[in-house]
Amino acid sequence: MIAYTDGSYCKRKDGNYGVGWAFILLDEYNTVIHEEYGAYNEYIESRNVGGEIYAVVRLLQYCEEIGVEELEIRYDYEGIEMWATNKWKCKKELTQRYREFVLGSPIKITFTHVKGHSGEYGNEYVDTLAKKGVDMNE
Repeated sequence: MIAYTDGSYCKRKDGNYGVGWAFILLDEYNTVIHEEYGAYNEYIESRNVGGEIYAVVRLLQYCEEIGVEELEIRYDYEGIEMWATNKWKCKKELTQRYREFVLGSPIKITFTHVKGHSGEYGNEYVDTLAKKGVDMNE
């Protein structure tokens, strides 16, 4: 299966800033079979990175629930792969917890970097959903 993930940090309707996250899961025909998005402000000081990370965490939780064994995660923020594969040091609690979660997942994960805002449908769609999630209640 293939998934796209994204996070967002932008101004909410109430004038304050917030963090949003989103993922979509596609089948072998590139049809969206599941999507989720929402707000995640626990690590608001990390801005969009908190959303990027939470999108992957929630994606993996969902995939475990439905029995996915292999997954390609397409992302536009390179920390998603670099922290999970120990190519970057995890200096903050957020990134340390993320790495531990990903490494503990039973799912065989392949990471694929896609260029943000380049017109790739899945990436553009999760970007829109993550921005929409900023205004949701946690």
